[in-house]
Amino acid sequence: MKSNSFPLVPRKFALRACALGAVLMTVGAANAGSPIPANLNGPLHQLVAKKLSAAGILTRNRSLAVTESDATVDISSETLLRDASSRVLVTILLDGRQSFDAARAAVARVPGMSITSEDRRYRGGALEGFITEDSLVTLAKTPGVSAVHGQSRPHTNVGATTTQGLVQHKINQLPSNLNGTGITIGILSDSYNTASISLATGGSLTIREAQDIASCDLPGAANPCGNTQPVVVLKDAGTYPNSSTYDEGRGMAQLIHDAAPKARLGFATAFDGELAFANNIRALAGIQGLPNSRPDFAAQIIVDDVQYYDEGMFADTIVAQAVDDVTALGVSYFSSAGNTPPTEGYGSDFRYVPVAGATTGTNINLAGVDPALYQGGFHNFRTDGTQDIAQTITLGTSSAGAARVLQMMFQWDDPYDTTPAVVGSQVLQTQGTLSATVSQFDTTLSNPTAGAAYQIDVRGDSTTGGVGNFDAIVTVLAPDGSVVQTVDTGTSETFTFFTSQAGNYTIRTTGYNSDKGTVTVTVNNVAGTQRVTTDYNLLFFKTSNGAFLGAASENNIASNRPLESVGIQFPTGNTQVQMVIARAAVPTAPQPANRFRYVTNNGGNPSLPAEYFSYSTPITYGHNSAAGANGVAAYSPFQPAIPEDFTSTGPVRIVWDRNNNRIPEDQQVRLRPNLAAMDGGNTTFFTSDTNRDLDTFPNFFGTSAAAPTAASIAALVLQNKGGPGSVTPMQMRTILQNSTLQHDLDPYSATGTATTTSRGRVTVSLNGDNSTLARTDPNAFTVAYTGPGSIASITFDGTTANPGGGNVSVPSTPGLVFDVRTAGQPFVVGSGSVGLTTANVTATTSSQAPSPAATNMFFKLKLDFSSGSFTTGKALRFGVGRAMYRSASLPPNGTSATANSGDLAGSVIRQPDGTLASGGITFTGTMSDGSTFSGVLANRIGTGYSFLDGFGFIDAVKAVNAPLP
Repeated sequence: MKSNSFPLVPRKFALRACALGAVLMTVGAANAGSPIPANLNGPLHQLVAKKLSAAGILTRNRSLAVTESDATVDISSETLLRDASSRVLVTILLDGRQSFDAARAAVARVPGMSITSEDRRYRGGALEGFITEDSLVTLAKTPGVSAVHGQSRPHTNVGATTTQGLVQHKINQLPSNLNGTGITIGILSDSYNTASISLATGGSLTIREAQDIASCDLPGAANPCGNTQPVVVLKDAGTYPNSSTYDEGRGMAQLIHDAAPKARLGFATAFDGELAFANNIRALAGIQGLPNSRPDFAAQIIVDDVQYYDEGMFADTIVAQAVDDVTALGVSYFSSAGNTPPTEGYGSDFRYVPVAGATTGTNINLAGVDPALYQGGFHNFRTDGTQDIAQTITLGTSSAGAARVLQMMFQWDDPYDTTPAVVGSQVLQTQGTLSATVSQFDTTLSNPTAGAAYQIDVRGDSTTGGVGNFDAIVTVLAPDGSVVQTVDTGTSETFTFFTSQAGNYTIRTTGYNSDKGTVTVTVNNVAGTQRVTTDYNLLFFKTSNGAFLGAASENNIASNRPLESVGIQFPTGNTQVQMVIARAAVPTAPQPANRFRYVTNNGGNPSLPAEYFSYSTPITYGHNSAAGANGVAAYSPFQPAIPEDFTSTGPVRIVWDRNNNRIPEDQQVRLRPNLAAMDGGNTTFFTSDTNRDLDTFPNFFGTSAAAPTAASIAALVLQNKGGPGSVTPMQMRTILQNSTLQHDLDPYSATGTATTTSRGRVTVSLNGDNSTLARTDPNAFTVAYTGPGSIASITFDGTTANPGGGNVSVPSTPGLVFDVRTAGQPFVVGSGSVGLTTANVTATTSSQAPSPAATNMFFKLKLDFSSGSFTTGKALRFGVGRAMYRSASLPPNGTSATANSGDLAGSVIRQPDGTLASGGITFTGTMSDGSTFSGVLANRIGTGYSFLDGFGFIDAVKAVNAPLP
C-alpha cells in the first residue's frame, strides 16, 4: 500500500515525486577569515552568508563563486525545517569538555533557542531544537558546542479495501486465528491523522482516521468488524509552515491491519528531527523517561519508512543507534530500503591524481578556483590506467519547477560525529601578542613524533585591544612549508592534527579582521585519534568550456562530519555539469579516508551520472542498515516476478561502530537489504489509483509499503511461536530469510553462452536496470567470441522473453520487443566494443509486434558483420530499446511499457507459488563457414543473498510454520 521516502530531513520511501525542499543542503565555503563559524554545517553556513551579504558584511560566498555567471545559486538552506515563528531546527553536537548539564544550560541561554530533544549518550552529547537565524553565530560559538547542523524538512518514500499482499505472501492461506492477537506493533512515518496536504487530485483530504475505522480499514472503538482496540498515538507530526505531511503512517497502519487485524498498533512521528526520531523509536519500544513514552505501550515489532539524508553511510549514527538499542530489548525492527536505484549514485575508492597535470585530457579550467579547495589532489574516475578527474552529471529538476538542480549526499569513510580526543601530557605552552605592528604569532612545535596526534588549543584575550572577544585563525604548517590545516570556527580554537613529516611544525595565529590581543598556545599529546581526517570538496564546471560554476566545500574538520550535502541551482542552459572530487589537503593521518559514496535525491526527475555509473552501485544506507535492522526491498503485484526497479541496492560497508571504533575490515560488510515484500497494495486514501488493477482504490507504492508488509508477517510469526518474547530479533531475521522464494541472484543481468560446431564460444550478456540511463545505454548488450573463424551474423528474438508476464489483477503478455523508435533507442554501437566499430555491423529488425504496439517495435533484431571482422578476442557492445509487449485483448490497452531491466531477458520465479517461468531472449547465429550456434539469455535463479532484494520475497506460510532456529 505504501511507499517509501528519505529524510535530512527524513526522507520516506513512498513512491512519489519529492519536493525541492526535501533534498540535501549544500555546504558553504571553508575559508579562513570568514565571519561565519566553520562549525555551522553547509545549509546554516549559507543561511548566515545570505544575511551577512544583505547587511553588506559579506560580499560573496566563495564556495559558489562563478567565472561566467552569477546565476549559480546555493539552495541548500531552502529545505531547513522551521517552526511557526520561522526558527530553524538544528542538531547541536556537544564537545564533551564539560558536563552535559552545563553545556545544555549554556545552549539554552542563547537568545531565541528552544531545546526540543536531547541524547546524553550520543558521542559527547547532542541536543535538538529551534533557533532564530540571528542567533546561529552565537550558538556556534557557545562554549561546549562542537558543531551545529541544520535539519532539513523530511520526506518519505480488512475493510473496504484490502492489500494485495495477502495473496502475494500467502497470508490468505494461513489459519484465521493467526491474526496478530497479543502482538504490539509500532509505526514511524510522517504523520498519522494530521495530514497538511491532500494526496487526491484537488480538494481537501476528507478520509481521516474516523472514516477508516468506520470502514474497518483501521481498528478503533467504532470499528464495526470487532477490531475495537484503538491505535495509540504517542506523538503525531508537528505543524511546520514549510513542510508537508501526508498521513503516510496511517497508510502503513492500514497495510498492517489487513494482515494482522487483531494486533495492537501505535504511532510516533519521525518528522520532528533525528534526535526526536531516535527517541520515538525508543518510546515505542517501551523505554521510559522519554518525552513521548507511555507505561502502557511497548511494541515487540517496530517499522518505519523514513530516512534522513545525512544519516551515516559508513557509521552507525543517531537513528541507527536507537534501532540497535530497541533490538537489544528484543524488538524486531523493519525499515524501508529506499527508492533510489543504483544508477542514481556512485561509489569508489579514492584514486589519487596530483594537482600537476590533473586537467590533462579535459577542458576543466581551474583559473579563479581557490587552490585551498583542491590542493590535496583529485579523484580519478577511470580504472583502466588512464586519467579523467571529471564525471559528467545530467541535471534533474525540482518538482517545484523546471530549474536545473543538483541535490546530492556525498560521504566518505571517516568517523562521524567524533567525540573529543583523550588529551595527554602537555608538550608546550607559549604566549604572544598581536598588535597594530604584529599581525601574526608563530609557535614552533619542535621535532614531534611522526604519525602522532596532537591537540592545539589557542586562547585569546583582546580586552586590552578594546574590540571584544579575540577571534583566532590558526594555521598549522608542515616542515616543508605546506599547509596542514587551517581552523577558524569562531573565537578560541581547539583541534587535533596528525604529523606526517620529520622536522619542526609551525603553529601560526592571526586575528580575524585584524583582531588584536594576547594569545596563549597550548599543545598536548593526544591518546585517541578517531576524527575526520580528510576534507573532500565537490567542484562543478560547465561541460561546454570547463568554466568553474561553484563548489560544495564544507569545512569537515570543523563541522565534525565526513559529508558534503549538495543543493545547487545552476544557470539556465546547463543541462549537464562536470563534477570533480577534490581534497582540501593531503591527509596526514596514518589511516585517512579512502572510500566514498554519493546518492542523488531530486525526487521524480533526479540528477544522474552520465558516465562511470554501474547497475550494482550500493545505494541503501542509514538506520535501515543498522546491525539490528531489517531493510526491506519491494516487489509489485503488477510485475511480481522481479523487484521494483526503484529499490535501493546494497550491500552496505559500515567502518565505524557506535563508539567510533574502527570495525575490522572482514566484518564491515552488511548484507542489506535483508528481505523483500510487496508494495502497490490498496488503501483508502494513499496515494492514487493505478490503471494496472481493476478497482479504484488508491495504491501505495514504494519500499515504504513493503516494510510494513514484512512487519505484519513478523507479527504472525511471533504470535504462532508463543507471543511476546518467544522469538529473538536474530531468530526472526533467520526465519524470514529462510522462508523466501527462490530469486534472481544476479540482478539486472542476464547471460547466455553457445558453442559453435568448431568449438568456438559465443557469450551474450545484457545489463541494465529499468532506468532511463539503461534505456539509452550504448553498452547494454555484449557479444564476445573466442575460437576459430568469425561470426557472420547473430539474431536476437524476444518472443519468449519476460516469461513471467505481469500484473496479478490484469495479466500481460510475455515477450519483449526491440523498440527502435526515437522514443525508445535506435540501435547504436557502444564505445566499450573491442576490435569492432559501427562500420563492421549492420542491424535490421523483423517481426513487427501487432497492435497496440507502435510502429518500429519488433520481436527480432539481426546483426550482420562484415566478412572476417568478428574474430576471436573481439567483442561487440551495443544498445537498443526494449519494451514489454501487451496484447490488445488484455487491458489496459495502449503503448507497451519500457523494459530496460536485464532481468526481463531471462527466466523468473512466479509469485506467489514460487515456480519457475522458463524463457528468455534467444539468439541464433551463423559462422563464416556456414555453421550455426544458438543459446538463450538466463538469470541465475537460486537461494541466497542478492544486492537488490536481499534474501528474497517472504513466504508467510513457510515463515509461520518454520521451527525456531
